[in-house]
Amino acid sequence: SNAGLIKKVMFPAEALPLVVVLSHLVHFALAIPVLLAATGVFAALGKFTITATMLLAPLLMLVQCVFVAGIAMTVSSASVLFRDLRDIVANLMQLGFFVTPVIYLIDNIDSRGLRALLRVNPMTPFVVAYQDLLFFGRIPSVPDIVLILAYSAGSLMLGFFVFDRLRDSLAEAI
Repeated sequence: SNAGLIKKVMFPAEALPLVVVLSHLVHFALAIPVLLAATGVFAALGKFTITATMLLAPLLMLVQCVFVAGIAMTVSSASVLFRDLRDIVANLMQLGFFVTPVIYLIDNIDSRGLRALLRVNPMTPFVVAYQDLLFFGRIPSVPDIVLILAYSAGSLMLGFFVFDRLRDSLAEAI
C-alpha cells in the first residue's frame, strides 16, 4: 500500500513493516491499564493475587515485538511478489488462534502427543509465558525462555534475510 515510498531512492523499505509492528505494540501497551484495572478489581474481591512477576510482562512484550517484526518483514516482502500470500496468512492466523493456548491451558490437554504438537507452534511459549507471569505469578520455565529467544532471533534473522534478498525486486514488482 506504500508503493510511492518504496520507489523513492533513499527510502528504507524496512521501515514500512516495522512501523506497522510498532504501532500495534502501542495498541498492545495501551491494553495494559485495562488489564491492571481488571487485576485490581479481582484482587480487591480476593479472587486474585498481584505478584512481582507481572513487572516482567513489558520485557516479554518487547521480545514478542522482535518476533513479530521478523515475521512482518518476511511476509510483507514476500507478499509483494506472491499476491495471494496475504490471504493465505490471514487464514493461517485464524487457524493459529485455535492451536495456540490462548483460551485454554496447555497443561489441561490430556494427550501428550497433542500437547507436544501444540508446543511446535511458535506462539505457544509466548502465550504460556504470559500466563505464567500474569496469572500464576511465576517465572516462565527455562525451555520456554529458550524457545522465546530462539524464535525471536530466528524470526528477525529470517525477516532481514528475506527482505534483503527481495529488496531489488520490490520496487519493480510494485
